Amino acid sequence: MLRGEHVIARLARGRLVPHRLSPDDGRVVEVARELCDLYAAHLHRPRAELEGRLSGLEEELGPRLDARRGFKIVRALAKLLEELAGWEAPTEADPYTVRTRVFELAAGLPEPPASEPGLLEAPTRDDVLLRVASETGLDDVAGLMYADRQGAQLLAAFEEPSPEGLIERYNVAQIQGVLYAAREIVVDLDRGADARLVFHYVKKMGLIYRLEPTSRGYRLHLDGPLSIFGGTRKYGLRLAKFLPGLLLTSPWRLSATVEWKGRDALLELDSEKNDLRSHYLGPKDAHEGDDVP
Repeated sequence: MLRGEHVIARLARGRLVPHRLSPDDGRVVEVARELCDLYAAHLHRPRAELEGRLSGLEEELGPRLDARRGFKIVRALAKLLEELAGWEAPTEADPYTVRTRVFELAAGLPEPPASEPGLLEAPTRDDVLLRVASETGLDDVAGLMYADRQGAQLLAAFEEPSPEGLIERYNVAQIQGVLYAAREIVVDLDRGADARLVFHYVKKMGLIYRLEPTSRGYRLHLDGPLSIFGGTRKYGLRLAKFLPGLLLTSPWRLSATVEWKGRDALLELDSEKNDLRSHYLGPKDAHEGDDVP
């Protein structure tokens, strides 16, 4: 899922057109490949190091995609890769306990510990660290003091997608980002669509809905987050997570009234024309929607 700052769309005669990347564009595929390779090569290395490299890649890769918005596209792709990453602390020791003990010892000294030995042999910083190391059995006390900070986390796992798979996730995620600000979504399901599957995701995401039969199948009305007490972020996320489930079946048509930059706009999708692919595997996938609030 993308944050609001990653979402790109344009208005064309009252209709909202979310940004898309083409998996057939060699430049786009190459940028996606470089980002995937960066994450894959970063296993067991600190988050701060990866974030520093990503910051440099925004300037390096962004102009290849778009002179004005390229950096924003690279950030969005990186955000989607972040969702496929697993992080862990660099130590099993509790950094808070370690640094608390260091500060306690330093506070108990008659004067602040010196950085280097002096003529009066006052305790040094290293003396304090060595004492804590002796008490705890830890080797690198200085390195562990702030190991609970996010930048110190190590990349423990990464579910690497193909470059094309990352691009497909991006295209779906841009539409999901627009749906955060929906007032209402109407989905017309034709008879060939798996209505049971669609309803599974409606219930899984806890959406407010109305269902009515039509001559061609069913019409599903979904309340948007802006229709509920002025809008709620959690409900908007749930609604956006419904989209990949809908993409698992066809045919259907979707229309959504959304607020975009202070104006009402219409988002329209047709399953037989949108060429979007879901990363959900179906109802038996135990991981899809795990982070639904």
